[in-house]
Amino acid sequence: MVAERGSPQRPSEARTRPSAEAAAQALLSGGGTDYSLRAIPAGGQNQLYRLRVGERVYSLRFPPETRRRHQLQFEVRLRCFLEARGFSLPPLVQLHGTYLPSERGLSFLLSEWIEGESLALPQALQFLPRALSLLRSFHCAMDEFDAPFRPVNESRTFRQALTGYENFLETRGRSKEARSLQQRVESWFAEEEQWSLPTGVVHGDPHPSNFLSVADGKIFLIDYDSTHVSYRLGDWVLLALGFYLEAKRPLNWTAWRAFAQQELGEVLTPAEQRALPTALSILLLKRV
Repeated sequence: MVAERGSPQRPSEARTRPSAEAAAQALLSGGGTDYSLRAIPAGGQNQLYRLRVGERVYSLRFPPETRRRHQLQFEVRLRCFLEARGFSLPPLVQLHGTYLPSERGLSFLLSEWIEGESLALPQALQFLPRALSLLRSFHCAMDEFDAPFRPVNESRTFRQALTGYENFLETRGRSKEARSLQQRVESWFAEEEQWSLPTGVVHGDPHPSNFLSVADGKIFLIDYDSTHVSYRLGDWVLLALGFYLEAKRPLNWTAWRAFAQQELGEVLTPAEQRALPTALSILLLKRV
């Protein structure tokens, strides 16, 4: 079985609110006299709600309907595994005896609401060492987690994205630039075959908005719907790039490479350090 990734659309509030209301009513039956339900505008491809029932507050998340049930089950199992080991993430809540309940034909995940501030701040870089430490703890925990997926073929994924960019250049009369780009990327892929990089379950989306700073100073890592098996180097580079951009630094090759090499030097294996310049180039190209 291979982890599937794509570009699903967020389910609409009109479609999900009746199910969210039904979930609130089901929670009321366990105690409480009233509830409030509010849609959260952020959430990427998910429809999120903040649900208060009595004194308790929950996060209610409806994933895209294109997301397969086995993928949701994988996320639930992963989060339960992390929670049992005391990892800093919002605890899942059971409803109808399951961590993956459904109401009116729609499945959702119910978690305790964590009141905190996203690290998507101009001063994000001051939190980078702690974010790196938390991501390293996640990777270490995943060493003991039995993932049912084969590694995602990152070269194939990137080649698909690259085709669209090459077509963009070709249609604008920039065929020489497109050929140069193709040759450069082919050399990267040839180098990739020699890397022998560590693989494992990666978070897949460790940008500053997915880290929460709470009142007691603890940092939580949230949003596990992009987890898959791949090179762990990808997580490190994505995290560094997210914090770099949040600090409004200029995105140019020289400054970006120097920053990443300095900040990631202590967390990377020797093989990852050798592959880092290529990984930085590919990610920078993806963001262009």
